[in-house]
Amino acid sequence: MDEMLLFEDEVAAEGEVAWVVVWGFLGAAAIATLCTIYAASGKKAPPTAAWPAQKEDTTSLQAVVSCFLAASPPAGRVEAAMAFNEHTNELILFGGLGAEGLLGDARVLSEMEWREIRSQEAAPGARAAHSMVILGSTLLVYGGVADDETVYALDLDSFEWFRPRLDGGKPAPRKDASLSRWGDRAVLFGGRSDAFLNDVWLLDAISDDCLRWTRLDVRLDAYVPPARDRHAAVVVADELVIFGGADASAGSLAPPGCVETLDLLACRWKLRQTVGPAPSPQPGLQAHQVGADDPTVCVVSTDSDGIFNQVFLLAGILDSRYPATWTRLTLDWQSDWTMVPGRHHAHASAASHSDGLIFLFGGHSGAGEPHDSMTVLDVADAAAARKKERIPPVV
Repeated sequence: MDEMLLFEDEVAAEGEVAWVVVWGFLGAAAIATLCTIYAASGKKAPPTAAWPAQKEDTTSLQAVVSCFLAASPPAGRVEAAMAFNEHTNELILFGGLGAEGLLGDARVLSEMEWREIRSQEAAPGARAAHSMVILGSTLLVYGGVADDETVYALDLDSFEWFRPRLDGGKPAPRKDASLSRWGDRAVLFGGRSDAFLNDVWLLDAISDDCLRWTRLDVRLDAYVPPARDRHAAVVVADELVIFGGADASAGSLAPPGCVETLDLLACRWKLRQTVGPAPSPQPGLQAHQVGADDPTVCVVSTDSDGIFNQVFLLAGILDSRYPATWTRLTLDWQSDWTMVPGRHHAHASAASHSDGLIFLFGGHSGAGEPHDSMTVLDVADAAAARKKERIPPVV
Protein backbone atom coordinates (compact mmCIF):
# COMPACT_ATOMS: atom_id res chain seq x y z
CA MET A 1 0.00 0.00 0.00
CA ASP A 2 1.20 3.47 -0.83
CA GLU A 3 2.34 4.97 2.47
CA MET A 4 0.76 8.32 1.62
CA LEU A 5 -2.68 6.71 1.77
CA LEU A 6 -2.27 6.58 5.52
CA PHE A 7 -2.15 10.32 5.86
CA GLU A 8 -4.91 12.87 5.69
CA ASP A 9 -5.56 14.06 2.16
CA GLU A 10 -8.63 16.30 2.45
CA VAL A 11 -8.06 20.06 2.65
CA ALA A 12 -9.78 22.02 5.39
CA ALA A 13 -11.40 25.38 4.75
CA GLU A 14 -8.91 28.17 4.28
CA GLY A 15 -7.66 29.66 7.53
CA GLU A 16 -9.15 26.85 9.63
CA VAL A 17 -6.98 26.10 12.67
CA ALA A 18 -7.59 23.83 15.64
CA TRP A 19 -5.80 23.53 18.98
CA VAL A 20 -5.59 20.65 21.42
CA VAL A 21 -4.29 20.70 25.00
CA VAL A 22 -2.92 17.41 26.41
CA TRP A 23 -2.41 16.77 30.13
CA GLY A 24 -0.39 13.98 31.68
CA PHE A 25 -1.85 11.03 33.53
CA LEU A 26 -5.63 11.17 33.48
CA GLY A 27 -6.48 14.81 33.62
CA ALA A 28 -7.31 18.08 35.41
CA ALA A 29 -10.16 20.07 36.98
CA ALA A 30 -11.49 23.44 38.16
CA ILE A 31 -13.66 26.38 37.27
CA ALA A 32 -13.19 29.31 34.90
CA THR A 33 -14.94 32.26 36.46
CA LEU A 34 -14.22 31.06 39.99
CA CYS A 35 -10.50 31.60 39.57
CA THR A 36 -8.60 34.86 39.67
CA ILE A 37 -7.08 34.15 36.27
CA TYR A 38 -9.12 34.94 33.18
CA ALA A 39 -8.01 34.30 29.64
CA ALA A 40 -8.24 36.92 26.92
CA SER A 41 -9.55 35.29 23.75
CA GLY A 42 -7.25 35.86 20.78
CA LYS A 43 -8.82 36.81 17.47
CA LYS A 44 -8.43 34.42 14.58
CA ALA A 45 -5.57 35.32 12.30
CA PRO A 46 -6.67 36.22 8.78
CA PRO A 47 -5.97 33.53 6.19
CA THR A 48 -2.84 34.04 4.15
CA ALA A 49 -1.42 32.29 1.14
CA ALA A 50 2.14 33.42 1.77
CA TRP A 51 4.07 31.52 4.41
CA PRO A 52 6.97 33.28 6.12
CA ALA A 53 10.41 31.82 5.57
CA GLN A 54 11.09 31.79 9.30
CA LYS A 55 8.72 30.76 12.06
CA GLU A 56 7.81 33.05 14.91
CA ASP A 57 9.79 32.41 18.11
CA THR A 58 7.55 30.49 20.51
CA THR A 59 9.99 29.78 23.31
CA SER A 60 8.34 32.36 25.57
CA LEU A 61 4.78 31.06 25.23
CA GLN A 62 3.48 30.35 28.70
CA ALA A 63 0.77 28.53 30.59
CA VAL A 64 -0.13 30.59 33.68
CA VAL A 65 -0.56 28.23 36.64
CA SER A 66 -2.49 28.90 39.87
CA CYS A 67 -3.14 26.63 42.84
CA PHE A 68 -5.84 27.13 45.44
CA LEU A 69 -7.86 25.39 48.13
CA ALA A 70 -11.64 25.86 47.90
CA ALA A 71 -13.86 25.62 50.96
CA SER A 72 -14.96 22.10 52.02
CA PRO A 73 -12.70 20.25 49.55
CA PRO A 74 -13.42 16.60 48.70
CA ALA A 75 -11.06 13.91 49.94
CA GLY A 76 -7.98 13.48 47.79
CA ARG A 77 -8.36 10.82 45.10
CA VAL A 78 -6.97 9.34 41.91
CA GLU A 79 -8.71 8.15 38.72
CA ALA A 80 -11.79 10.30 39.32
CA ALA A 81 -13.74 12.03 36.55
CA MET A 82 -14.62 15.68 36.24
CA ALA A 83 -16.63 17.88 33.86
CA PHE A 84 -17.14 21.63 33.50
CA ASN A 85 -20.61 23.09 32.95
CA GLU A 86 -20.10 26.03 30.56
CA HIS A 87 -23.63 27.34 31.21
CA THR A 88 -23.27 27.72 34.98
CA ASN A 89 -19.46 27.84 35.44
CA GLU A 90 -19.67 24.89 37.80
CA LEU A 91 -17.32 21.94 38.07
CA ILE A 92 -18.68 18.46 38.79
CA LEU A 93 -16.47 15.74 40.32
CA PHE A 94 -17.50 12.11 40.72
CA GLY A 95 -15.91 8.97 42.13
CA GLY A 96 -12.29 7.91 42.16
CA LEU A 97 -10.01 5.90 44.39
CA GLY A 98 -9.23 7.39 47.80
CA ALA A 99 -7.07 6.33 50.72
CA GLU A 100 -9.90 4.13 52.03
CA GLY A 101 -10.96 2.59 48.72
CA LEU A 102 -13.40 3.34 45.88
CA LEU A 103 -15.50 6.50 46.17
CA GLY A 104 -19.06 7.16 44.98
CA ASP A 105 -19.57 10.78 46.01
CA ALA A 106 -20.58 13.53 43.58
CA ARG A 107 -19.53 17.13 44.30
CA VAL A 108 -20.00 20.52 42.69
CA LEU A 109 -17.55 23.43 42.86
CA SER A 110 -19.38 26.75 42.70
CA GLU A 111 -18.41 30.19 44.01
CA MET A 112 -15.16 28.83 45.45
CA GLU A 113 -16.90 26.24 47.60
CA TRP A 114 -17.42 22.50 47.15
CA ARG A 115 -20.83 21.04 48.00
CA GLU A 116 -21.87 17.40 47.94
CA ILE A 117 -24.82 16.20 45.88
CA ARG A 118 -27.04 14.16 48.17
CA SER A 119 -26.90 10.40 47.77
CA GLN A 120 -29.76 8.92 45.73
CA GLU A 121 -30.87 5.41 44.80
CA ALA A 122 -30.41 6.04 41.07
CA ALA A 123 -26.85 7.32 41.51
CA PRO A 124 -23.92 5.24 40.22
CA GLY A 125 -22.06 3.12 42.72
CA ALA A 126 -18.48 3.71 43.82
CA ARG A 127 -16.01 3.44 40.96
CA ALA A 128 -12.80 4.74 39.39
CA ALA A 129 -11.38 4.90 35.85
CA HIS A 130 -14.83 5.83 34.51
CA SER A 131 -15.81 8.34 31.82
CA MET A 132 -18.00 11.46 32.07
CA VAL A 133 -19.43 13.95 29.59
CA ILE A 134 -22.02 16.75 29.65
CA LEU A 135 -24.66 16.80 26.91
CA GLY A 136 -26.96 19.81 27.20
CA SER A 137 -28.07 20.03 30.81
CA THR A 138 -27.29 16.38 31.63
CA LEU A 139 -24.13 14.80 32.99
CA LEU A 140 -23.52 11.22 31.83
CA VAL A 141 -21.36 8.68 33.71
CA TYR A 142 -20.25 5.43 32.09
CA GLY A 143 -17.91 2.54 32.87
CA GLY A 144 -15.21 2.30 35.48
CA VAL A 145 -13.63 -0.33 37.67
CA ALA A 146 -17.07 -1.60 38.62
CA ASP A 147 -17.90 -3.44 35.35
CA ASP A 148 -21.28 -1.89 34.60
CA GLU A 149 -22.98 -1.30 31.24
CA THR A 150 -25.48 1.21 32.67
CA VAL A 151 -25.29 4.87 31.66
CA TYR A 152 -26.09 7.07 34.66
CA ALA A 153 -27.47 10.58 34.21
CA LEU A 154 -27.48 13.65 36.48
CA ASP A 155 -29.91 16.49 35.73
CA LEU A 156 -27.73 19.57 36.19
CA ASP A 157 -30.73 21.81 36.89
CA SER A 158 -32.23 19.74 39.72
CA PHE A 159 -29.13 17.65 40.59
CA GLU A 160 -31.31 14.54 40.54
CA TRP A 161 -29.82 11.25 39.36
CA PHE A 162 -31.75 8.98 36.98
CA ARG A 163 -31.04 5.94 34.80
CA PRO A 164 -32.11 6.44 31.18
CA ARG A 165 -33.42 3.54 29.14
CA LEU A 166 -30.89 2.27 26.59
CA ASP A 167 -31.93 1.56 23.00
CA GLY A 168 -29.95 -0.39 20.42
CA GLY A 169 -26.83 -2.48 20.99
CA LYS A 170 -24.50 -1.92 23.92
CA PRO A 171 -20.72 -1.65 24.06
CA ALA A 172 -18.85 -4.07 26.29
CA PRO A 173 -18.44 -2.71 29.85
CA ARG A 174 -15.04 -1.08 30.15
CA LYS A 175 -12.74 1.18 32.11
CA ASP A 176 -10.15 3.79 31.12
CA ALA A 177 -12.06 4.61 27.91
CA SER A 178 -12.65 8.08 26.47
CA LEU A 179 -16.10 9.66 26.16
CA SER A 180 -15.90 12.91 24.16
CA ARG A 181 -18.65 15.38 23.27
CA TRP A 182 -19.46 15.79 19.58
CA GLY A 183 -22.21 18.39 19.28
CA ASP A 184 -25.26 16.89 21.00
CA ARG A 185 -23.75 13.38 20.99
CA ALA A 186 -20.89 11.59 22.73
CA VAL A 187 -18.15 9.45 21.16
CA LEU A 188 -16.82 6.41 23.06
CA PHE A 189 -13.44 5.00 22.04
CA GLY A 190 -11.23 2.23 23.37
CA GLY A 191 -10.70 1.26 26.97
CA ARG A 192 -10.22 -2.14 28.52
CA SER A 193 -12.67 -4.95 29.30
CA ASP A 194 -11.46 -8.54 29.09
CA ALA A 195 -9.08 -7.21 26.44
CA PHE A 196 -7.94 -3.86 25.10
CA LEU A 197 -10.50 -2.27 22.77
CA ASN A 198 -10.49 0.03 19.73
CA ASP A 199 -14.20 0.14 18.87
CA VAL A 200 -16.07 3.43 18.39
CA TRP A 201 -19.63 4.03 19.61
CA LEU A 202 -21.94 7.05 19.38
CA LEU A 203 -24.33 7.88 22.23
CA ASP A 204 -27.44 9.89 21.34
CA ALA A 205 -30.33 11.16 23.46
CA ILE A 206 -33.52 10.14 21.62
CA SER A 207 -35.82 11.40 24.40
CA ASP A 208 -35.54 12.89 27.89
CA ASP A 209 -35.26 9.42 29.44
CA CYS A 210 -33.84 7.27 26.63
CA LEU A 211 -30.34 6.98 25.12
CA ARG A 212 -29.24 5.04 22.07
CA TRP A 213 -25.85 3.43 21.46
CA THR A 214 -24.77 3.03 17.82
CA ARG A 215 -21.54 1.31 16.84
CA LEU A 216 -19.69 3.34 14.21
CA ASP A 217 -18.90 1.25 11.15
CA VAL A 218 -15.43 2.59 10.45
CA ARG A 219 -13.76 1.96 7.11
CA LEU A 220 -11.01 -0.65 7.18
CA ASP A 221 -9.37 0.22 3.84
CA ALA A 222 -6.72 2.45 5.38
CA TYR A 223 -5.35 2.99 8.88
CA VAL A 224 -6.98 1.42 11.97
CA PRO A 225 -5.56 2.40 15.40
CA PRO A 226 -4.37 -0.29 17.80
CA ALA A 227 -6.61 -1.12 20.78
CA ARG A 228 -5.69 0.78 23.97
CA ASP A 229 -6.73 2.39 27.22
CA ARG A 230 -5.70 5.55 29.13
CA HIS A 231 -5.32 7.57 25.93
CA ALA A 232 -5.97 11.26 25.32
CA ALA A 233 -9.02 11.99 23.17
CA VAL A 234 -10.89 15.11 22.08
CA VAL A 235 -13.31 16.00 19.28
CA VAL A 236 -12.35 19.06 17.18
CA ALA A 237 -15.07 19.98 14.69
CA ASP A 238 -15.93 16.56 13.18
CA GLU A 239 -12.57 14.91 13.95
CA LEU A 240 -11.86 12.63 16.92
CA VAL A 241 -8.18 13.13 17.81
CA ILE A 242 -6.44 10.47 19.92
CA PHE A 243 -2.90 10.35 21.23
CA GLY A 244 -0.93 8.03 23.49
CA GLY A 245 -2.39 5.30 25.68
CA ALA A 246 -1.25 1.77 26.45
CA ASP A 247 -1.86 -1.81 25.41
CA ALA A 248 -0.45 -5.15 26.51
CA SER A 249 2.80 -4.58 24.61
CA ALA A 250 3.54 -1.27 26.41
CA GLY A 251 5.05 -0.02 23.15
CA SER A 252 4.33 2.99 20.96
CA LEU A 253 0.85 2.80 19.41
CA ALA A 254 1.39 5.14 16.45
CA PRO A 255 4.33 5.99 14.20
CA PRO A 256 6.58 8.79 15.49
CA GLY A 257 5.53 12.26 14.42
CA CYS A 258 1.83 11.43 14.11
CA VAL A 259 -1.47 11.71 15.90
CA GLU A 260 -4.45 9.53 15.01
CA THR A 261 -7.70 11.13 13.83
CA LEU A 262 -11.12 9.75 12.93
CA ASP A 263 -13.32 11.64 10.48
CA LEU A 264 -16.65 11.06 12.22
CA LEU A 265 -18.65 11.88 9.08
CA ALA A 266 -16.64 9.72 6.65
CA CYS A 267 -15.97 7.03 9.31
CA ARG A 268 -12.31 6.89 8.27
CA TRP A 269 -9.20 6.81 10.45
CA LYS A 270 -6.06 8.66 9.36
CA LEU A 271 -2.56 9.32 10.58
CA ARG A 272 -1.99 13.05 10.86
CA GLN A 273 1.61 14.21 10.50
CA THR A 274 2.98 16.60 13.12
CA VAL A 275 6.12 18.69 13.61
CA GLY A 276 7.67 20.27 16.68
CA PRO A 277 8.49 18.96 20.18
CA ALA A 278 5.73 16.50 21.08
CA PRO A 279 4.82 14.91 24.42
CA SER A 280 5.77 11.29 24.98
CA PRO A 281 2.81 9.13 23.85
CA GLN A 282 2.47 7.46 27.25
CA PRO A 283 -0.66 6.29 29.06
CA GLY A 284 -2.49 8.80 31.21
CA LEU A 285 -2.46 11.83 28.90
CA GLN A 286 -5.58 13.99 28.70
CA ALA A 287 -6.57 16.37 25.93
CA HIS A 288 -8.88 19.39 26.00
CA GLN A 289 -10.09 21.76 23.32
CA VAL A 290 -9.60 25.42 24.18
CA GLY A 291 -11.10 28.34 22.29
CA ALA A 292 -14.62 28.46 20.90
CA ASP A 293 -14.35 30.28 17.57
CA ASP A 294 -10.95 28.88 16.62
CA PRO A 295 -10.38 25.72 18.69
CA THR A 296 -6.98 24.47 19.85
CA VAL A 297 -5.92 21.26 21.59
CA CYS A 298 -3.94 21.40 24.83
CA VAL A 299 -2.10 18.34 26.14
CA VAL A 300 -0.52 17.76 29.55
CA SER A 301 2.29 15.24 29.47
CA THR A 302 3.25 12.56 31.96
CA ASP A 303 6.82 13.90 31.82
CA SER A 304 7.95 16.77 34.03
CA ASP A 305 10.87 19.05 34.76
CA GLY A 306 10.69 18.24 38.47
CA ILE A 307 8.04 20.84 39.38
CA PHE A 308 4.97 20.01 37.29
CA ASN A 309 3.83 18.13 34.22
CA GLN A 310 4.95 19.40 30.82
CA VAL A 311 2.22 21.20 28.86
CA PHE A 312 1.86 21.25 25.06
CA LEU A 313 -0.35 22.83 22.41
CA LEU A 314 -1.23 21.18 19.11
CA ALA A 315 -2.20 23.62 16.34
CA GLY A 316 -3.57 23.20 12.84
CA ILE A 317 -5.22 19.84 13.33
CA LEU A 318 -7.96 20.65 10.79
CA ASP A 319 -5.73 22.08 8.06
CA SER A 320 -4.46 18.97 6.27
CA ARG A 321 -2.38 20.97 3.77
CA TYR A 322 0.42 21.15 6.37
CA PRO A 323 1.55 19.11 9.37
CA ALA A 324 -0.09 19.96 12.66
CA THR A 325 2.37 21.73 14.97
CA TRP A 326 3.31 20.92 18.56
CA THR A 327 4.51 23.68 20.90
CA ARG A 328 5.76 23.10 24.42
CA LEU A 329 4.77 25.83 26.89
CA THR A 330 6.81 27.21 29.75
CA LEU A 331 5.03 27.47 33.11
CA ASP A 332 4.45 30.77 34.87
CA TRP A 333 3.56 30.14 38.52
CA GLN A 334 1.37 32.94 39.88
CA SER A 335 0.55 31.45 43.27
CA ASP A 336 2.17 30.50 46.57
CA TRP A 337 5.11 28.20 45.83
CA THR A 338 4.29 26.20 48.96
CA MET A 339 1.21 24.90 47.10
CA VAL A 340 3.03 23.67 43.99
CA PRO A 341 1.73 20.07 43.75
CA GLY A 342 4.63 18.53 41.82
CA ARG A 343 4.16 16.09 38.98
CA HIS A 344 0.58 14.80 38.73
CA HIS A 345 -0.47 11.23 38.04
CA ALA A 346 -4.04 9.93 37.71
CA HIS A 347 -5.70 13.28 38.38
CA ALA A 348 -9.10 14.42 37.12
CA SER A 349 -9.35 17.25 34.60
CA ALA A 350 -11.85 19.46 32.83
CA ALA A 351 -11.73 22.62 30.71
CA SER A 352 -13.54 25.88 30.16
CA HIS A 353 -13.26 25.90 26.38
CA SER A 354 -14.28 29.52 25.90
CA ASP A 355 -11.87 30.89 28.55
CA GLY A 356 -8.90 28.64 27.76
CA LEU A 357 -8.70 27.33 31.34
CA ILE A 358 -7.88 23.76 32.34
CA PHE A 359 -8.61 22.49 35.84
CA LEU A 360 -6.93 19.62 37.68
CA PHE A 361 -8.01 18.00 40.93
CA GLY A 362 -6.54 15.15 42.91
CA GLY A 363 -3.97 12.74 41.57
CA HIS A 364 -0.67 11.97 43.26
CA SER A 365 3.01 12.79 42.91
CA GLY A 366 4.24 9.26 43.46
CA ALA A 367 4.46 9.48 47.24
CA GLY A 368 2.00 10.11 50.04
CA GLU A 369 -1.76 10.54 49.93
CA PRO A 370 -3.65 11.89 46.88
CA HIS A 371 -3.93 15.67 46.46
CA ASP A 372 -7.08 17.53 47.50
CA SER A 373 -6.11 20.88 45.94
CA MET A 374 -7.03 22.50 42.64
CA THR A 375 -4.56 23.52 39.94
CA VAL A 376 -5.65 25.80 37.09
CA LEU A 377 -3.81 26.30 33.78
CA ASP A 378 -4.54 29.38 31.70
CA VAL A 379 -3.43 28.67 28.12
CA ALA A 380 -5.66 31.15 26.28
CA ASP A 381 -2.95 33.73 25.50
CA ALA A 382 -0.49 31.05 24.40
CA ALA A 383 -3.06 29.47 22.08
CA ALA A 384 -3.99 32.85 20.61
CA ALA A 385 -0.33 33.68 19.94
CA ARG A 386 0.59 30.26 18.59
CA LYS A 387 -2.23 30.02 16.06
CA LYS A 388 -0.93 33.13 14.26
CA GLU A 389 2.11 31.16 13.13
CA ARG A 390 2.36 29.57 9.75
CA ILE A 391 4.87 26.90 8.86
CA PRO A 392 6.26 26.28 5.39
CA PRO A 393 4.63 23.42 3.49
CA VAL A 394 6.35 20.03 3.40
CA VAL A 395 7.99 19.33 0.04
